[in-house]
Amino acid sequence: MLSLTIANGANAASEVCPEIDVTAVADDPAVRRMICAAASEKAKALAACNIRVPTPLRITATTDLPVDCAGLYDCQTKEILVATPDHLASIARPDRPLRFLSPDLEFASVIAHEMTHAAYDRVPCPFENCLATTEYLAYAMQIQTLPPAARAAVTSNFTYDRDISRDEINPVFLLMAPDKFSQKAWLHLSQRDAPCEFVDQIMRGNIHFDVEHPF
Repeated sequence: MLSLTIANGANAASEVCPEIDVTAVADDPAVRRMICAAASEKAKALAACNIRVPTPLRITATTDLPVDCAGLYDCQTKEILVATPDHLASIARPDRPLRFLSPDLEFASVIAHEMTHAAYDRVPCPFENCLATTEYLAYAMQIQTLPPAARAAVTSNFTYDRDISRDEINPVFLLMAPDKFSQKAWLHLSQRDAPCEFVDQIMRGNIHFDVEHPF
């Protein structure tokens, strides 16, 4: 999820991650270590597919998020807010696409999603907003950066088993059915002849899934 401004984590303990210029913020030191491990791993995986996460970056694990929200990127403070693993488990719907993941893997995948938003935030948008484009990229990379066995467990249970056309990736469908949009996003990207080259074109601002007046 992309957002504007939410104040969070002011009183939580923080530490600088050893392998990446990220400040992990959480009351539980084990959760701070999880943030650092996920941030390092996912930043490398995203960079391998032409998404370079901006640093320094602050990642805060919190329970103070909008209802049913697993995470968000605050584009004003340049901070990622992610639900703590326990809170993530408590808000998770049993029919969600990522239900086959362990809590640790799902937590890390949310960080990958929000790091993608942080990276795309620097790309100029020719429209009022590029919501469909940024969510396409974030959802697709959230799934793509999973370990292979975990990714297979998730994608083998998708609703769709067919080619996804570009017209199916649009802001209206995103707002109506975000879970199904996430499936279509990964399927569409995985069906490209060169997925990471396609990602590179998105990150260069050459490809968008948004229009001037979607509603």
